[in-house]
Order: sequence, then C-alpha cells, then structure tokens
Amino acid sequence: MFGRYWIGWDPPRHVETYSRKSIEALFEGAGLRLVAARPDICNGAMLALNITHALRGAGVELRLHESTLVRMLLSPFALIGMWLGMPAARIYVGQK
Repeated sequence: MFGRYWIGWDPPRHVETYSRKSIEALFEGAGLRLVAARPDICNGAMLALNITHALRGAGVELRLHESTLVRMLLSPFALIGMWLGMPAARIYVGQK
C-alpha cells in the first residue's frame, strides 16, 4: 500500500521482503517445511508511522505517529487491512 515509503523498508535491518515461494525454498534449504503463514498484527501506531514516512517522502513534515488520538483512530483501518488480506507483515512458521 505504501510502496517505497513502507516503514518495513528499514535499511540496514529490512532490505528485502520474501514471497511465500521464497520462504518455502529457504525453509527447505534449512531442512524445514513451512507449516503456517499468519498475518502479523498491525496497529494504528504502525499505520500512523507508515503515513508519516510517506508524507515525509512527499516533503510534508507531520509527525502523526506521535499522536495518541491519530493512532487510536487508525487502529480499525489496520485491522480491516489485515482482514482484507493486506497485513503489514507476516509470520512464517517452519517445522522440522
């Protein structure tokens, strides 16, 4: 949703995302099998941080993520995104 302004692009820690096929290949190479891919919980704070980052990229300096009210108001939208299959992150579970 946020493209290059997604807060998950956080070099040097987060420089790559993986498809389910890529994760399965990595797990297989480690002798594991993928048993679950679950959405990670995204809350209003994370959504506000993404919006702040996107605005900054457009030259607008608003620190929305510092507002408790904004974070609270955005929480339902984060949950709706997860429900629609657009989570901010996924958790992959492997088994030997």
